[in-house]
Amino acid sequence: MMKDTKEIKNEQREYREEFNIIKDQINNYKQREYREEFNIIKDQINNYKQVIGKVKTENEELKREMKKMQEAIVKIKCKKNNKWNSSRKRKPKSAQGKNRN
Repeated sequence: MMKDTKEIKNEQREYREEFNIIKDQINNYKQREYREEFNIIKDQINNYKQVIGKVKTENEELKREMKKMQEAIVKIKCKKNNKWNSSRKRKPKSAQGKNRN
């Protein structure tokens, strides 16, 4: 027996509906997988951002400490130079070449 075209069309529609349901299930599964992977990657990026933020603050603190140390070194050098100059009691440079006695 041959099937009517109506029966064939009905079967085709049923198969198409089943196919679409299965296709949707596969897409949902893929999206769920991708979403999980995306969340993992997003967490890793957030962790890296936190680490970078900590490193930046540590770097800034170290720069501040280094600047303080450099200022202290300059002060110490100035004190040494002043003591050294006062102990030698030399004429200022502007008067060194003039009126030697």
